Amino acid sequence: MNKTGGKTMTGNEGYMGMQKDTGSDSSGEMMKMEFSDGFMKDFEAVLPAYLKLKDIKR
Repeated sequence: MNKTGGKTMTGNEGYMGMQKDTGSDSSGEMMKMEFSDGFMKDFEAVLPAYLKLKDIKR
């Protein structure tokens, strides 16, 4: 918990190809990640099914 209200560091900055996105506004920092084409193809295949599942109320 960050009681001071400042930015919380996770310790994962710079891990697995994460880079600061300099194109965003200054209200918060965004990280840009790069993935292999194979991973993106697999991810895009399962994303629609995941989005449907996550909205199901149990």
